[in-house]
Amino acid sequence: MSIELYRAEYLQPRIIDDDISRKCEELKSRMSDKLGRDQMVSLSYEINEVFFGGCDCRGNDTYIDMFVDAKRLEGRTESTLKTYVNEIKLFMEYCGIDIKSVTSNDVRRYLSYKKTERKNSDRTLNNSRRYLCSFFSWLEEEDIIPKSPMRKVKPIKEPKTKKLPFSDIEMDRIRNACENVRDRTIIEFLDSSGMRVSELAGLNISDIDISNHECTVFGKGRKTRKCFLSDVACSYASEYIGMLDPSCKAFIVNMSGRGFGTERLTKSSIESVVRKIGEKAGVPNCHPHRFRRTMASRNLKRGMRIEDIQKLLGHEKVETTLIYAVADEDSVKNEARRLMG
Repeated sequence: MSIELYRAEYLQPRIIDDDISRKCEELKSRMSDKLGRDQMVSLSYEINEVFFGGCDCRGNDTYIDMFVDAKRLEGRTESTLKTYVNEIKLFMEYCGIDIKSVTSNDVRRYLSYKKTERKNSDRTLNNSRRYLCSFFSWLEEEDIIPKSPMRKVKPIKEPKTKKLPFSDIEMDRIRNACENVRDRTIIEFLDSSGMRVSELAGLNISDIDISNHECTVFGKGRKTRKCFLSDVACSYASEYIGMLDPSCKAFIVNMSGRGFGTERLTKSSIESVVRKIGEKAGVPNCHPHRFRRTMASRNLKRGMRIEDIQKLLGHEKVETTLIYAVADEDSVKNEARRLMG
């Protein structure tokens, strides 16, 4: 169903009187010290229903801004906040109603629209659901709505696909496809450390300690952690840094003529570099995130504890690490036979 048809069939226009709005806010302010939490929520809803037909006189954008401010204080990055806002605004544009009037059916219609009209994958739909769930849960916690409409919207079942790490042969082909020392450094850093591509993009030369085979990255959730590097990664990094301009602060920089510039490569630019290397190597699905899976699976196979792999990857929950670390089927088979005797 298109946005226009949805609005025409399900929505009614509402008119807000500014003078009544001010008086209602004054009334709620006066009663805030006399009524309990649940009573204030009920009063706010009754006022909105009687005077505004359930419409929020402050408007949707105000609450979105409040949500963003709250999440920013919790440490969410600006890129994460932008993703939240984009999804929430797309949803509100589709519905065309105020936030307090949203129902579970509105959310289901939106997700159905994205699936049928926009051809979004189930994984994308679950991401959309997660962003909306965060927003409406916050509205509930702040007593702006009595109950989140997301409570009744269940997660979409995604087809279980096995995401494999790179094989040893694929890694050899990827390394051989690198055309310069910078690209080889990118591959070696991703492979040995398992860092995120955003972490690599934000890395400065001063963050790297080649003598101790480690570097400090500024990771997800604004947290810093140590990443450890192989001998090969350090060797290429040392050669690469020696070729950079002495004034350069960024680690991974652009190509400039026959040499290197001083402009930091963005996350998307590094992804493009890795994708092109994969295409040249004839390795499908070559992207930076897959190196994290490769590192985790390799260390699991070598006997590293899953809790230690969790720390290396910078995961808050070990369940997330278990998704990344894929056990080799032959190893599982041999271990099972050993235990069975």
